[in-house]
Amino acid sequence: MKKITFLGDIMCEPSMLTPNKQADGSYNFDDTFVKLKPMLAEADYVIGNMEFPLAGQEATYSPTFFTFNAPDSYADTIKNMGVDLVSIVNNHTLDRGVDGMMRTMRVLDEKGLDRVGTHLPEEERKEAFYFTLDGVKYAVIAYTYTTNKVLKDDDVKYEQYINYLRKPSMSAYTPEIRKKMKTWVDKLPYIKKLKEQKRAKIKRFLGMPGTVERADDNMETDCFSPYIDNFVADIKKAKENSDFVICFPHIGGQFNRKTGLFSEFVIKHALDAGADAIFAHHSHMVQKAEYVGNVPVAYSLGNVTMCPYAATIIKEHLPDYGLVAHLYMNGNKIEKTTFSIIKGVQKKGDKLVSWPVDELYKSLTKEKDKKKLEKDVRQVYKYAMGKDIEGEVFRKEYEL
Repeated sequence: MKKITFLGDIMCEPSMLTPNKQADGSYNFDDTFVKLKPMLAEADYVIGNMEFPLAGQEATYSPTFFTFNAPDSYADTIKNMGVDLVSIVNNHTLDRGVDGMMRTMRVLDEKGLDRVGTHLPEEERKEAFYFTLDGVKYAVIAYTYTTNKVLKDDDVKYEQYINYLRKPSMSAYTPEIRKKMKTWVDKLPYIKKLKEQKRAKIKRFLGMPGTVERADDNMETDCFSPYIDNFVADIKKAKENSDFVICFPHIGGQFNRKTGLFSEFVIKHALDAGADAIFAHHSHMVQKAEYVGNVPVAYSLGNVTMCPYAATIIKEHLPDYGLVAHLYMNGNKIEKTTFSIIKGVQKKGDKLVSWPVDELYKSLTKEKDKKKLEKDVRQVYKYAMGKDIEGEVFRKEYEL
């Protein structure tokens, strides 16, 4: 039996940079993932979502919580902790433009870390990334609902190198949600000049939310074609060329507890096209996980790393938690699907460390901290499974 493991959003926010900077000016992120490494070592293959470009120091490393760029050494950490393949197609793919995207692919190639979701101009486009375990050929397909930066003018030609699920210039959110995202505070001349994190702090000080829950509910049909058609065609072609098709899409709104209409739309098309497993990411919190027929579907794995004290998150939705999904394969058949619950722990100025919750619980000495962790884990489990946990709360893996 072989085990394939899936990680959600691996990010590089500003709060991760300073604590991981070394005396010589370089960066080392190994300490953030040291507690996850034993878990990943048990897998035969590991797939994760790398939610930042590697655009080089001259492009400036992540200056805000919304435009990312990481040092090349972050890729070394991801590889060293046991990840075999990263999706690099997500809303942050173009945070440093086309050049940053191209450089990211070349750096990953140099480091021997496989990638999926975008391709270089000199490469032949493939419908999927393929790998083999025990003679079984797997296909991994990665697409994104959008990118934060929209290609314009001469750069539009580069859209063909990015796996989009919808027209990138169109919002994933309905006008009602977009209206909620901006308040009278955001319109003030002085406030408009501030970075999003500072604006969020001011709004929280005034008793307003720093951000709002937003589902990807915009279903304007003219923004789907031909993008969904390409997505479906890739799944069908991969189905012909492999024994097992995995979809790894970047969808789901942000900080929303329920799945959005567009997420459901994408997953239904993936199922109809023949996907054998679907693990989605992006919403920065855990959403439901279930079997649809005999296909395991996770609508949002949540975070691997996210600053827990940022003003731009909805803390009560527990974005400092995430799922690590595991497929146990017997040939090309799923023996079982399980998930581990992880939590990112960080105090201001310290390094962020991502923990499996069973190991974190063992490390705690204060009873109030143990009770808080138990309460949170029960809630995260309920987000995923839609029901209360029964039996032992802290486990290495929970069965779907």
